[in-house]
Amino acid sequence: MGTIQSELDRGIALCEAVWRDMSLYEKNYLEAIECFHKVLNLDPLNTDALINLGAALSDLGNHQEALKYYHRAEEAGSVDRNLFYNIGVAMMNIDQFTRQEAPKYFQLAADKEPSKKTREAYFDPQAH
Repeated sequence: MGTIQSELDRGIALCEAVWRDMSLYEKNYLEAIECFHKVLNLDPLNTDALINLGAALSDLGNHQEALKYYHRAEEAGSVDRNLFYNIGVAMMNIDQFTRQEAPKYFQLAADKEPSKKTREAYFDPQAH
Protein backbone atom coordinates (compact mmCIF):
# COMPACT_ATOMS: atom_id res chain seq x y z
CA MET A 1 0.00 0.00 0.00
CA GLY A 2 1.22 3.48 -0.83
CA THR A 3 1.20 6.54 1.33
CA ILE A 4 -1.98 8.39 2.16
CA GLN A 5 -1.22 11.05 -0.44
CA SER A 6 -0.31 8.53 -3.13
CA GLU A 7 -3.58 6.64 -2.57
CA LEU A 8 -5.54 9.90 -2.73
CA ASP A 9 -3.74 10.92 -5.92
CA ARG A 10 -4.30 7.50 -7.47
CA GLY A 11 -8.01 7.53 -6.61
CA ILE A 12 -8.48 10.99 -8.09
CA ALA A 13 -6.56 10.05 -11.24
CA LEU A 14 -8.73 6.95 -11.70
CA CYS A 15 -11.89 9.06 -11.47
CA GLU A 16 -10.60 11.72 -13.83
CA ALA A 17 -9.55 9.10 -16.40
CA VAL A 18 -13.18 8.05 -16.74
CA TRP A 19 -14.02 11.34 -18.44
CA ARG A 20 -11.41 10.63 -21.12
CA ASP A 21 -12.54 7.01 -21.65
CA MET A 22 -16.05 6.09 -20.54
CA SER A 23 -15.32 2.37 -21.00
CA LEU A 24 -13.36 2.66 -17.72
CA TYR A 25 -16.38 3.98 -15.81
CA GLU A 26 -17.25 1.17 -13.38
CA LYS A 27 -13.76 -0.35 -13.16
CA ASN A 28 -12.04 2.93 -12.35
CA TYR A 29 -14.64 4.14 -9.87
CA LEU A 30 -14.54 0.85 -7.97
CA GLU A 31 -10.72 1.00 -7.83
CA ALA A 32 -10.86 4.63 -6.71
CA ILE A 33 -13.30 3.72 -3.94
CA GLU A 34 -10.79 1.11 -2.75
CA CYS A 35 -8.04 3.77 -2.70
CA PHE A 36 -10.16 6.12 -0.60
CA HIS A 37 -11.10 3.31 1.81
CA LYS A 38 -7.39 2.49 2.24
CA VAL A 39 -6.77 6.09 3.27
CA LEU A 40 -9.70 6.01 5.70
CA ASN A 41 -8.41 2.80 7.26
CA LEU A 42 -5.23 4.70 8.14
CA ASP A 43 -6.84 8.06 8.87
CA PRO A 44 -10.62 7.80 9.49
CA LEU A 45 -11.05 11.58 9.60
CA ASN A 46 -9.18 12.37 6.39
CA THR A 47 -11.62 14.84 4.87
CA ASP A 48 -10.05 14.66 1.40
CA ALA A 49 -10.67 10.90 1.31
CA LEU A 50 -14.20 11.30 2.71
CA ILE A 51 -15.12 13.91 0.08
CA ASN A 52 -13.52 12.01 -2.80
CA LEU A 53 -15.14 8.75 -1.72
CA GLY A 54 -18.50 10.49 -1.61
CA ALA A 55 -17.94 11.98 -5.07
CA ALA A 56 -17.07 8.56 -6.51
CA LEU A 57 -20.16 7.03 -4.91
CA SER A 58 -22.34 9.87 -6.23
CA ASP A 59 -20.91 9.44 -9.70
CA LEU A 60 -21.93 5.76 -9.49
CA GLY A 61 -25.45 6.78 -8.42
CA ASN A 62 -25.05 5.84 -4.74
CA HIS A 63 -26.08 9.27 -3.45
CA GLN A 64 -27.50 8.14 -0.10
CA GLU A 65 -24.26 6.34 0.77
CA ALA A 66 -22.24 9.33 -0.47
CA LEU A 67 -24.07 11.60 1.98
CA LYS A 68 -22.79 9.51 4.90
CA TYR A 69 -19.20 10.27 3.92
CA TYR A 70 -19.92 13.92 3.16
CA HIS A 71 -21.49 14.38 6.59
CA ARG A 72 -18.46 12.75 8.23
CA ALA A 73 -16.23 15.28 6.42
CA GLU A 74 -18.52 18.10 7.52
CA GLU A 75 -18.43 16.86 11.14
CA ALA A 76 -14.63 16.69 10.92
CA GLY A 77 -14.61 20.42 10.12
CA SER A 78 -14.08 20.56 6.37
CA VAL A 79 -14.91 23.90 4.75
CA ASP A 80 -14.08 22.69 1.23
CA ARG A 81 -16.34 24.08 -1.49
CA ASN A 82 -16.48 20.65 -3.13
CA LEU A 83 -17.93 19.15 0.05
CA PHE A 84 -20.93 21.47 0.13
CA TYR A 85 -21.45 21.36 -3.64
CA ASN A 86 -21.34 17.54 -3.54
CA ILE A 87 -23.86 17.42 -0.68
CA GLY A 88 -26.16 19.50 -2.88
CA VAL A 89 -25.62 17.13 -5.81
CA ALA A 90 -26.42 14.08 -3.68
CA MET A 91 -29.53 15.73 -2.24
CA MET A 92 -30.78 16.64 -5.71
CA ASN A 93 -30.61 12.97 -6.65
CA ILE A 94 -32.18 11.23 -3.64
CA ASP A 95 -35.82 12.23 -3.35
CA GLN A 96 -38.19 15.19 -3.39
CA PHE A 97 -37.71 15.95 0.32
CA THR A 98 -33.92 16.06 0.24
CA ARG A 99 -34.01 17.91 -3.10
CA GLN A 100 -35.61 20.85 -1.27
CA GLU A 101 -32.54 21.10 0.99
CA ALA A 102 -30.01 21.08 -1.86
CA PRO A 103 -30.05 24.83 -2.68
CA LYS A 104 -28.85 25.60 0.84
CA TYR A 105 -25.71 23.54 0.22
CA PHE A 106 -25.13 25.00 -3.24
CA GLN A 107 -25.28 28.46 -1.62
CA LEU A 108 -22.81 27.41 1.08
CA ALA A 109 -20.50 26.12 -1.65
CA ALA A 110 -20.64 29.43 -3.51
CA ASP A 111 -18.96 31.19 -0.58
CA LYS A 112 -16.09 28.68 -0.23
CA GLU A 113 -12.86 27.82 -2.01
CA PRO A 114 -12.41 24.34 -3.54
CA SER A 115 -9.55 22.18 -2.38
CA LYS A 116 -7.14 21.03 -5.07
CA LYS A 117 -7.17 17.62 -3.34
CA THR A 118 -10.88 16.89 -3.81
CA ARG A 119 -13.26 16.35 -6.71
CA GLU A 120 -16.58 17.82 -7.60
CA ALA A 121 -19.26 15.18 -8.16
CA TYR A 122 -20.85 15.14 -11.62
CA PHE A 123 -24.12 17.03 -11.79
CA ASP A 124 -26.40 17.60 -14.77
CA PRO A 125 -28.85 20.36 -13.80
CA GLN A 126 -30.86 19.74 -16.97
CA ALA A 127 -31.80 16.32 -15.61
CA HIS A 128 -33.76 17.89 -12.73
